[in-house]
Amino acid sequence: MPTDSGTIEHSQDKGPDLASRMILPIGDISGWPEIDAAASLIVLTGTLHAWASCDAGALLPAIAKFSRDATISLQIEAGEAEENPAALQSIIDLQKRFSHRAYVDFVISPAITAYPHTELEIERAAFLSAASSVFLKHNIPMRWLISLNSVLIYKLETLFLQAQELGAEAIIASVESQGLGHNDQLFAADFVRHRILEDEGGLLSPSQRRGYEELLGALDSGDLQDTDSVFIKLLSANSKAVRGGTAGRPFGFVEEAAGVLSHGARAHLLRARLTGRPRDKSAASQRFEKVLLIGAYGGEHIGDAAILGGVAFRLHARHGVVKAILMSQRPDHTRHLIPMIETPVEINVREYRHEVIDACIDNVDAVIFAGGPFIDLPRQLVLHLYAASRAKLRGKPFLMEGVGPGPFQRLPSKLTARQIISLADFVSVRTQESVGVDVVRGVDVEVGRDPAFDYLATRPRDLTKMPANEPPAIERLLDGASERPVIGVNIRPIYHQYTVGVRDADKASYTKIVEDRFERRLAEALTQFSRNNSTKPVIVFFPMNAVQFGLSDLKSAFRIGRHLGKDVDYRVWEADASLDGVLALIRRLDVAITMRFHATIFALSQGIETIGVDYRIGERDKVAAVLSDAGKGDQCVRIDEMSVEWMTDQLERLAGAAPGNLKTG
Repeated sequence: MPTDSGTIEHSQDKGPDLASRMILPIGDISGWPEIDAAASLIVLTGTLHAWASCDAGALLPAIAKFSRDATISLQIEAGEAEENPAALQSIIDLQKRFSHRAYVDFVISPAITAYPHTELEIERAAFLSAASSVFLKHNIPMRWLISLNSVLIYKLETLFLQAQELGAEAIIASVESQGLGHNDQLFAADFVRHRILEDEGGLLSPSQRRGYEELLGALDSGDLQDTDSVFIKLLSANSKAVRGGTAGRPFGFVEEAAGVLSHGARAHLLRARLTGRPRDKSAASQRFEKVLLIGAYGGEHIGDAAILGGVAFRLHARHGVVKAILMSQRPDHTRHLIPMIETPVEINVREYRHEVIDACIDNVDAVIFAGGPFIDLPRQLVLHLYAASRAKLRGKPFLMEGVGPGPFQRLPSKLTARQIISLADFVSVRTQESVGVDVVRGVDVEVGRDPAFDYLATRPRDLTKMPANEPPAIERLLDGASERPVIGVNIRPIYHQYTVGVRDADKASYTKIVEDRFERRLAEALTQFSRNNSTKPVIVFFPMNAVQFGLSDLKSAFRIGRHLGKDVDYRVWEADASLDGVLALIRRLDVAITMRFHATIFALSQGIETIGVDYRIGERDKVAAVLSDAGKGDQCVRIDEMSVEWMTDQLERLAGAAPGNLKTG
């Protein structure tokens, strides 16, 4: 925001009105331009020093010329670190004059972090906390204004949680489009779509919702040049006034139900035409040049990209495949991940729809379910059934390679999954325990390993797919850790739908209780482990999934960090890291605590001692299965059964040979 002279900004809104904003530096009232009485947003901005010497009496006559409906933004640069009670009091006095339409707005700088380590970072965090407490004491509404730039985009989850913790509302208030790449925009669009409009949509005022919908449209289109009207709208809106709304729509229930009804009938009618057709076991050894790949693609993260890479290597070695069409429910997201892998198969991504399946089926030699989860996602399941049925009707083989079946909570999903399995000419599963899952029970299946293991085994010492910004980011994460044990942590938020042993009506609340208890216990175990050892360990949280779709690991990182002792050296990689980037970091760990299935596989594949947490409440699941197959079943615990003592015992046992010759004190 400019501070040396006043400016008036006009922006043509989507409607007939012209939205405008006046930006006025409080340190130079004489330099203000002529007042635009119709402005909908008045921004008063200045340094803490300028606010401390501000004469509210001199400002009032000028501000009185604005419309009584205008929103007033009293802005502070949150990157400042000095304590300045006079500045805060000046802002309080001014806000009280216009209470219902004036907000104290912290302009968030890239230097702000929820995980401070340097002296300056600690001072900035302390100022932000202290200033927020002062304003909260006076019941003054606070907002954090966040710009979409190449740094803050990846801190959005943390900043929104941190603002909420300090009693403020986080708002995306500007965009610095010049430094944003396509992947940055995809990440920001995912956050706006899922975190803001879906998770918190019921808490937004109508004007805020319209503003964020317009911002999402601009991010999706890549046209960010004329977004002033969007941000004027967001900053002029009443701040989250609809407190009675609902926050969150698990699994997009309405859309999911509609998709299942519309697609399911077609798929099952098609499948009915195949009754009595036998499996062609020779398909397991046939040669294919080009195949159609289906699976849980579109909701995937880097672990699923590794699955795809492993399947590609298997298909090339076993069947001679050199080209593949990959069906994805979110093609842009999948195209973002494809460049992260190196395979002998050329992969072209298409949107997973009936008409695309129909258009592609005659141009391929087979349809392959390309590894990964085969679970209770009804809309995906009926599309899988349609693709498999269409393939068999056209005389094409259908194979399922390296799948992980279950869990299935709904009977229709279970029946659909069984129908898909019955069409497969060949099925391989990724763990020994998968053989016992009811949808494959009695079927002739090959037991192998997750295809991600195959891909990760191909990665060389010098990782070739790591973006240029990631090696220095990893070095910053591990600064000063060369002679200390490094404990990697990957924890994810969990869905309540898969909790067992609890009434449906109680699942959500019970899951939240278990999740919070686990995070507190893990933090306590890490704190005890850190304090009990003569060589202080470095705790590094790394996300496997940083985006909101599929639940962002960065949410768990923040919550765990809030429960850790202040003396714990806790670092978080706030990034949408590449596959090779995460692999490079994991290679530097001594022990990994993993909850995501593929975080476990990544660590095991690199020979890292791994402590697994099975995240299905009430029942053993896939993390335990993969560790058991690796002969490390005693290094896994269920999320609802973990104790502080169990985790500290595991850490002390497995980190004993770590750098610094760790010794308990």
